Amino acid sequence: MPNLTMTFLYMEREHVGKDVTCVPDYLGRALGCKVEIVSLTSATNRNFPVELDGIRYRFLFRRGDRGNGWYKLVFFWWYLIRHAKKIDILMRFHYSVQTVIEAILYKVFNPRGKVYVKCDTNQHIIEKFPNSSSWGWNPGEWVRRCLYRMAIRKIDVISCETMEAFHTMSESSSPYLAFGDKLVFAPNGFDERLRSRLGVIPKPFPEKENIMLTVGRLGTEEKNTEMLLKALEKLELQDWKFYFIGSVEPHFKIEIDRFFKTHPDKKDSLIFTGAIFDKRTLWEYYNRAKVFVLTSRWESYGLVLNEAKRFGCYLVSTEVGAAHDLIGGKYGEFIKQEDFAHLQDVLQHIIDGKTVVDVYNNSDLQELSWQSVLCPVIERLKK
Repeated sequence: MPNLTMTFLYMEREHVGKDVTCVPDYLGRALGCKVEIVSLTSATNRNFPVELDGIRYRFLFRRGDRGNGWYKLVFFWWYLIRHAKKIDILMRFHYSVQTVIEAILYKVFNPRGKVYVKCDTNQHIIEKFPNSSSWGWNPGEWVRRCLYRMAIRKIDVISCETMEAFHTMSESSSPYLAFGDKLVFAPNGFDERLRSRLGVIPKPFPEKENIMLTVGRLGTEEKNTEMLLKALEKLELQDWKFYFIGSVEPHFKIEIDRFFKTHPDKKDSLIFTGAIFDKRTLWEYYNRAKVFVLTSRWESYGLVLNEAKRFGCYLVSTEVGAAHDLIGGKYGEFIKQEDFAHLQDVLQHIIDGKTVVDVYNNSDLQELSWQSVLCPVIERLKK
């Protein structure tokens, strides 16, 4: 049986069930490959299982903490030198120097193998790579350019997750992004196999409750939960409830306490559940809700939007990550960055029934599945 190996710097429990494990898993199933993820040991992954959900995990020993320098990558290089001939497909996350070196090294020892790179980025990837007019003479840049040029010849398929990133990379004049037809659009997907196994059945809209929710690390700069809390101050929730799901940053706990002291009448309507790691429990919250809200300042993709859409939530989001692809002018609306008054108006219109949020009639949400979105990658790897 062929072997698909993904190298990943530090594999942690939090990655299980996300694209880090789903992509190699679904590719392996589609291509008939055994799947292995190779990572470095750390203080937090030493008890990671050797095998989980059909994926085998191999941890390379390394001394020191996670913050140590470049020498840690030598462990991966040595692993590829020793095992390249047994690897039929090498997968990497991120288009980076580490990926470039591994792709070249792997193809030196296994010229017939295939290399797949998942960018896991947005349109801002262009900012990392200069175009030909801005090179100048810089020995370090010359070496970097040579490595990337060589790697582009070795990479068989590279995918990006948002249409904006795909167009940005395709139209770039930078030689660092000269992939031609090797570049494909493959958005992040939804794990239908796990949903079926957990017995979570998507509810039709009439069975949903008057619930809005947000999911993420509450209070971080990225998630901008302060904007959401500010919008909720004067919102007339009526019979609606708002659920905040995720860990809470210490400074944001102070903001929450201050909010409830000022607005004690909202204590029963705003519910903070804490982090929920169990997928069945988390997905049932999406399943019950009618509206999902994302106020992020930035996202590389925004997997929570994907999950919310799969369970038929109306999406209210800032213009980040894959929001444009997922909302598509039909499944929700955008809110302005840092404009809590605009968000308040949008949510109030929903509560007052002025905005129709039952928008998924006749929509095939199976198209969000990993089986579907990975088709372009699978076709390239079959060639």
